[in-house]
Amino acid sequence: MSIYNSPLRYPGGKTKLVAYVLETLEINDLIGGTYVEPFAGGAGIAWYLLLNNKVKHVCINDINPSIYAFWYSVLYSTHELTQRIIDTPVTIDEWFKQKQIQENVDSSKLDLGFATFF
Repeated sequence: MSIYNSPLRYPGGKTKLVAYVLETLEINDLIGGTYVEPFAGGAGIAWYLLLNNKVKHVCINDINPSIYAFWYSVLYSTHELTQRIIDTPVTIDEWFKQKQIQENVDSSKLDLGFATFF
């Protein structure tokens, strides 16, 4: 199984640290616990640990409002986010539209979350 399970390809991603984090959990008898990621980004480590049953729970957060809005939308506006992914054409014009949403500080969490994904 690929270790790249995140829907985001976040620059500076920490997925390459999965083996180190996993070994740290094993050495400290923490398998099956909770993994906390204060700077989630794409949450690659959290996804790997959760999907491979190495932890039971993950807690993620991010100071970047766009990243926070994306993960918030994944959890709390799942249907709406999924529908936008299905319905939105992948075009250059749409890219510019989503870029404007990113730059608008008054964007809703769902709008910003989708723009981040796009």
